[in-house]
Amino acid sequence: KPIKSDGKSAVTLTAFAIAVGAIVLRIGGRAALVSAVGLDFMTDNPDLQSQVNQILEYADTMDPLLKSGLFCLAWTMVKVFCFDAAGIVLALSSGILYGGVLEGAVMSAFGATVGSSAAFALAKTDTPIRKKALEIVQDNPSLRGIEKVVREDGLKAVLTLRLLSVRYFRYCVQFVCRWRRLG
Repeated sequence: KPIKSDGKSAVTLTAFAIAVGAIVLRIGGRAALVSAVGLDFMTDNPDLQSQVNQILEYADTMDPLLKSGLFCLAWTMVKVFCFDAAGIVLALSSGILYGGVLEGAVMSAFGATVGSSAAFALAKTDTPIRKKALEIVQDNPSLRGIEKVVREDGLKAVLTLRLLSVRYFRYCVQFVCRWRRLG
C-alpha cells in the first residue's frame, strides 16, 4: 500500500537531482558535460561543424518572433508524435540558438510546455486518433495497468516515471564512454 510520504520523497529526490545537475553545469561547465556524455563529436568533423555554423548564422538572421514560433512548433511536433530523440536535440540546441543557457532553458521549457499542452488537448479531444489510442490501450494489458495507476495515483506515477531516467543516466554515460573508446 502506498505511503503518503512517497510523494514527498519523490519530489525531494527530483529537486536534489536538479540541484546536482545545476552544480555540475556550474562547476564543470557545459563543455565538460558535453564531453562526459560524448556529444563533442562535432569538433572532430569540420564538415558537420560548418553545416551547424550555417544553420546558426541563418537562425541569427531570423526574426526573433518567427524563430521562437518555429522552435515552439518543433517542440509541439516532438511532444505530439512522442519523438524523444528530437526533444533531446532541441533541448541541447536551445542554449546555442538563443545565446545562453538561461535564455535557452526558458525557451525550451516554454516550447515543451506548449507542445505538451497540445498533446494533452489532442488526447482529451474526441478524435479518431484518441479512439484508436484507447483501443490500443485496451488490447495491451501492460498499458491498461499503467493507465489504471495513473488514473488512481497520477502524481506519484508521473514523478516515478520522470525519475526513472535519473536512475539509468549513469548506465547511459558508461555506454557512451565505452562506445567512444571502441570507435
